Amino acid sequence: MSVPVLTILALLPIAAGVVVMFMKGTAAKYLGLAVSLVTLILGVVAFVAAARGTDLSETHHWIRAIGAWYALSSDPLSMTLVLLTVALVPVVLGAEWRVGAEPRCRYRGGARW
Repeated sequence: MSVPVLTILALLPIAAGVVVMFMKGTAAKYLGLAVSLVTLILGVVAFVAAARGTDLSETHHWIRAIGAWYALSSDPLSMTLVLLTVALVPVVLGAEWRVGAEPRCRYRGGARW
């Protein structure tokens, strides 16, 4: 049985987001960045594997009583979009790293009438 790469790519950020939601301070930032970097590495590995022709599709019975299936698959366009997403998240987290760490702005915006 192969590793369900697409399922891990989908569920890891969701699970980490739930954990980060209950954390405070810089620990939440570091955990979010760490998980986004792990997801980036996994996304690059999945992209390279898909580019080499490896089939990453997954199909599992979900609820057998009603005939429901859980299925994920990839094609070159979808893997490109996955790669773009997993590469963008660490960049956004890095760009927003100092937000909230510094005291509020001393200057007020708006026009004076």
